[in-house]
Amino acid sequence: MTSFAAKPRPSIDFWRSNGELQTGDPQNRTILSSTATNRGLIRVEEFRFGQCEIPDLMFKQHVFAMNVGDSLSCEYKDGARFRQSVHATGAVCFVPSNRPFCVRLPLEEALLANYLYVALDPAVVAETLTKLQLVSFRVELMLQWRKRDSVLHNIALAIQNGIQLGDASDLLYSEALSTALGVHLLREYGNVKLKPSESPSGLSRERLQLAFDYIQDRLSAELTVSGIAKAVGMSVYHFIRLFRESTGKSPYQYVIDARVRKAKELLATRKLTIAEAAYEVGFVDQSHLTRHFKRAFGITPSAFVSLSCRTFSFYGRNR
Repeated sequence: MTSFAAKPRPSIDFWRSNGELQTGDPQNRTILSSTATNRGLIRVEEFRFGQCEIPDLMFKQHVFAMNVGDSLSCEYKDGARFRQSVHATGAVCFVPSNRPFCVRLPLEEALLANYLYVALDPAVVAETLTKLQLVSFRVELMLQWRKRDSVLHNIALAIQNGIQLGDASDLLYSEALSTALGVHLLREYGNVKLKPSESPSGLSRERLQLAFDYIQDRLSAELTVSGIAKAVGMSVYHFIRLFRESTGKSPYQYVIDARVRKAKELLATRKLTIAEAAYEVGFVDQSHLTRHFKRAFGITPSAFVSLSCRTFSFYGRNR
């Protein structure tokens, strides 16, 4: 995994089972995503540590710990006794919030464990239940060890890519990922059984047009998946699935494409600067627009503006 900062304050804290914050920093941490980057909806850190024992500590968030290093042996406490387990590359341990755990890593002196921690606040999980229209549902989450979780791995990669490309600062992007992770947690690590999609063939033409109109009317605003889903009268979970079935894109991908197309129209008028156009269509900043503009059209906004000016000048002289 890539390092993005050196020894900043961690966003995922360890707490003692008596409720006290674990002080000190015995582990070498590299934060991949901070509260400032993704609005605190999902927090991600990379931990590297050597031989150690983690005695009866807990998290305030729901935390996935995924081994992104070499395969290693560990011991975890199950009741009153320790059990041995091999944690291969890609293996995942899920720890619910406020659930004490104890782990031993009897590593050789020169070896380091390398784990990616993905944390989701319980409030986000409660919000996900609301989005799924399961507010009264009682969720039971248990500490679990799994050999692999490809969905979690893909979400972690999406967060990393979002940081590198500047997308993680976009509320729509963060909300989509937190909803995906919340649904995955409830379905795979809880006892929630989700109903199938309301329609196997995607959104109706009327609902799809409502979604398109809502997005186009609010490109410069802070769009959310929840807001779009509410506008078409659907739960977020079903809306995301059916929108993708109908368009081949996630709501976030569609919004980005709509913003880029609108920015191109604005720049072609030569009335706005690139920074002004980025702000007008809802991008975080000029560099955020530039990355997606080049991906969509193969040239940067500045190159497009220069080309537009030359074209206008040519036709202006030959009138």
